[in-house]
Amino acid sequence: MAQAYSYIRFSNKKQELGDSLKRQLKLAEDYAQRNGLTLDTSTYRDLGVSAFRGKNAATGNLKLFLDAVDSGAIEKGSLLLVESLDRLSRNDVDEALELFLSIIRRGITIVTLIDQQTFSTEKIKQDKGVSLIISIAGMARANDESATKSRRLKTAWSSKREKAKLGEIMTSHAPAWLKTSDDRRRWIVDRKKAKAVERLFDLALAGHGTPSIARTLNQREVPNILGRGKWSFNSIHWLLRNRAVIGTWTTRKKSIDDIPGYYPAIISETKFALVQEALKKRRWIGGRSSENVANLFAGLSFCAECGNKMRIVGTQKVGKDVAEPRRSYLKCISAYEGTGCTEGRFPYLPAERAILRALADDLSELIANADEDREDPSVVLLAERDELVRKIENLVDQMEDVKSPQLQQRVNKLQARVTS
Repeated sequence: MAQAYSYIRFSNKKQELGDSLKRQLKLAEDYAQRNGLTLDTSTYRDLGVSAFRGKNAATGNLKLFLDAVDSGAIEKGSLLLVESLDRLSRNDVDEALELFLSIIRRGITIVTLIDQQTFSTEKIKQDKGVSLIISIAGMARANDESATKSRRLKTAWSSKREKAKLGEIMTSHAPAWLKTSDDRRRWIVDRKKAKAVERLFDLALAGHGTPSIARTLNQREVPNILGRGKWSFNSIHWLLRNRAVIGTWTTRKKSIDDIPGYYPAIISETKFALVQEALKKRRWIGGRSSENVANLFAGLSFCAECGNKMRIVGTQKVGKDVAEPRRSYLKCISAYEGTGCTEGRFPYLPAERAILRALADDLSELIANADEDREDPSVVLLAERDELVRKIENLVDQMEDVKSPQLQQRVNKLQARVTS
């Protein structure tokens, strides 16, 4: 019995909420059942991935299917079920045809479920290329539809941007503190949310960093205007850098200019500029000045209390005349933001030294054990005992500054080896 695989794709991720996914999957299941095929459970899906520029075949799950065929994981003679050929590609006809031929040359039969057509090297030879001509026509139509849609969207947005410069609203999508009037002719400011944004900027000007602002707002139970639970320093940072607060519309596309004055400003340009300067001055990287690595354990350290990742933080100087250098600590992100965890901070430098020293000791021990020229076993054992005692003393010294169950466990283990 031939093995069948379904490939499902649509460009807009929102289509997943509609019927597109269910429809394509149902078509594949029905076809397999009618034709006595085994439909593999590993359905290949590119949900929200465009085929207009061939992204699905270059980096998406369609590429994974082709790689599986090339590796032998999917056998030749298998069927690839797609709703229509435009699910595979909406690229230019020559490139779409190249992809189409590369699939059937791998020994895979393509089935278009919408019209029950099959395409394979054998069939193309049998019908003298008629099925190939049909496929090319379908590819041309799909590419033309996508190109037309793309041109229309670009033209529409270009027109909207020109009208926006004259004061018209492009879209009802807006920052959290704004909404459009019923006739979509003017913006309405949510004063309560705008006041929350002003508070962020005032706290930033007062010298608070984004984690401090997040903790302050969470402690005062100020609702997150972005509607994402409690405040985080990432959401604070995003708002403090968002030029919409001064009325400027922006886009990530570098080729498109900003539109100043598109939104009603809720923050003055002077205050915005001062906050940007303050954010630049607050950028600090921990670690010694002669090093490039701030945190050797970035992405590897987790809070023992809640399991969240830990980040490196620094102390603040107490007064203008204090010359004491800033110290580094590891702290749970949740505790740092004040979003639930109460675990304390963890001195970074003693922890780094303790762990690196322990690793160095282990390496020395491995090298010593590899030495085959030992003549007196008692000498080796005494040296090993002295080394273990030294390790314990080093770890105990570090534990005076570091709260670490792991170090305590290591001391107990080494102590057991000394007394054994």
